[in-house]
Amino acid sequence: SNNTFQVLNGAVVKSHMTVGYDTNAANNTALISGPGSSLTNTNFEVQVGYYAPGNLLVVSNGGKVTIPEVSLGVGPTATNNRILVTGTGSFLQQLAGVSTFAVGASNNSVVVSNGATLYPWEFRLGSGNQAVVTDAGTLLTNEAVFAIAGRMVVSNGAALGTRAQTVTGTGLTGNGGVL
Repeated sequence: SNNTFQVLNGAVVKSHMTVGYDTNAANNTALISGPGSSLTNTNFEVQVGYYAPGNLLVVSNGGKVTIPEVSLGVGPTATNNRILVTGTGSFLQQLAGVSTFAVGASNNSVVVSNGATLYPWEFRLGSGNQAVVTDAGTLLTNEAVFAIAGRMVVSNGAALGTRAQTVTGTGLTGNGGVL
């Protein structure tokens, strides 16, 4: 609990990453920040609060994360976990394939802001969770399934673009964004 992992100043990490796995692993933070700084792999997922509450993944200031699967708040005790992608050039991509970008449990959130991009191949936002895409130049776009059971907000000139094979859900709202 209460640990911090940082990838800064152009560092590159090629690894599986879990930010708070079991119920006792709360309030941890992973930060990937700065031009050239990246977390990447082609075989394993990034888990944020798999069973644990209060964990945070931040991709900022041009940092990049490219992975095949993202799990945010999967177990029933995994609440109040967050992924924040913020700043021009910041990018989080979930690669094409059989895996998903899944936001489960409840009270978990994904925020994309200030010109960042979130590009999940398959995006699933579970009930009781929230995704916010805000600010001009900010983009959430995907290719395959786009399933929204929670609350999705696009605001302040941000853009949501999906070429999804399947779009479901009634939790979409827009306020000055592009839907």
